[in-house]
Amino acid sequence: MTTRRVHKWSVGAMGECALPQQPKAHRRNPALLAVKRERLDEPHVARLGVLVREITDGRGRRGSVPFVDPDSGGDRSRVLMILESPGPMADAAGGSGFLSVDNDDETAANAWRTLCEVGLSRLDAMPWNVVPWYLGTAEQRVKKPTSADVGAGLVWIDRVIELMENLRVVLLLGAYARDAWPRTRSARRADLRVVRCIHPSPTVINRNRVVNLAALTDGFATAAAAAKADLSIPPPVARAGPSPRA
Repeated sequence: MTTRRVHKWSVGAMGECALPQQPKAHRRNPALLAVKRERLDEPHVARLGVLVREITDGRGRRGSVPFVDPDSGGDRSRVLMILESPGPMADAAGGSGFLSVDNDDETAANAWRTLCEVGLSRLDAMPWNVVPWYLGTAEQRVKKPTSADVGAGLVWIDRVIELMENLRVVLLLGAYARDAWPRTRSARRADLRVVRCIHPSPTVINRNRVVNLAALTDGFATAAAAAKADLSIPPPVARAGPSPRA
């Protein structure tokens, strides 16, 4: 079994700003984005930022790979949420430029609300995608990944996980994540708990809202319980300011 090195959490290392109290905070408070862009060198997201720039430079279009939100747990997270691909509101050209539950779309809002509902701190979770770059174009803002896109994205899942020394749970959100995971090297790690769940997209949720919201909550709750069960890793220290559940 892999031995994890425990990181010490500190409010100073994670930033002093209060967490957003409502979903879609990037729309409600545009100044928040400017603050987040200034925080990309904070320890919990700095190495992830280097990785994002490496992916972006290899693809030749700067801004096509969103950065990890510094208001997440970053590489100190115990839970990694893997989704499909960044949406338009995560792309820097038309959105925030961040993988964030604060983005101005219903997928992010559903994730935000569900994290709060199950008591999983966003400081202990981090989003990533099977395909880490934005696939949309001016003509078609939302595009499904091709098999080639998925194949090219697999190595980056492993590279991200290599940086996450506290990782306990991989939460696979949607069919693309569920199908891609067994093809990664990380899938062979016996020390990771894998939780399969539906995607938080409104396209999925609204097919049967009551049933699917319950399934989403159940998946997040299972991930939260598994993360909290690993007592060898201390929980994240809350930031100064009100709780995201307030």
